[in-house]
Amino acid sequence: MIKSLIIRKIKSNLLKNKSAGKIKDFKDTGRMLIIFEKSDYSQVQKLFESEGKFCRFVGYSEDSKTGSPINNGFFFSKIDLTLWGFPKTDVIQKFLHEIEMSDILIDFSTHNHLPLSYLISLSKVKLKVGIKKEGFNLYDFMLDAPKIMDFKFLSEQIMFYLRKLKSQRSESDRTI
Repeated sequence: MIKSLIIRKIKSNLLKNKSAGKIKDFKDTGRMLIIFEKSDYSQVQKLFESEGKFCRFVGYSEDSKTGSPINNGFFFSKIDLTLWGFPKTDVIQKFLHEIEMSDILIDFSTHNHLPLSYLISLSKVKLKVGIKKEGFNLYDFMLDAPKIMDFKFLSEQIMFYLRKLKSQRSESDRTI
């Protein structure tokens, strides 16, 4: 019952907060918000240090330890959720602050964590990228990925396609 409530709210948010889906050349992209699972933090840091992009980070963990600040972002966990399974108000406010100036949201999480999906559904960022999640379409640019994968495989696939992203310019801006 709680899961279906969260899923309904996510779908409702997605209808209200449609992103523009505007594509930029990835090389010209400014600020990015990176979503990931806490266990992948060190790999996420290394990946984006080599990209030379300004990134903000939001990590999630299924453990019951309190969330913690990190350089350029924050972690949150089950303890930061309401009884209904939604992120608490302070987590939502932190997330909205992190996303407000971003061009792209990239979700590197390999599992369907409803609290993360809920936060992503609140975002009005220009382009959302991630793997296809069961139950709803969170992203403008989705990859269909195998059921079992690791961060390395997922990050290589997403970054490969993002680097290929080029603007299609005509008289009017094209969207996807």
